[in-house]
Amino acid sequence: MIFRIDSGSFSMKSRLATTPETFDLAVCADTLCYFGVLDEVLQGFARVLRPSGLLAFTVEKSPEGEAAPHR
Repeated sequence: MIFRIDSGSFSMKSRLATTPETFDLAVCADTLCYFGVLDEVLQGFARVLRPSGLLAFTVEKSPEGEAAPHR
């Protein structure tokens, strides 16, 4: 099963918190940096991933000198 969260249609945090489905793999491309503190988002992924499930993600590189502790 493929579960997609389109930007603007659902909040990823709320969808991860409420979906009854579980998954073997979650992919998150260049979006984690927009959530600031990631505790709630990562807990949501942990909730929907099966015991041997994987979270694959990419992150953007911050420009040098930019103060962005959440990136």
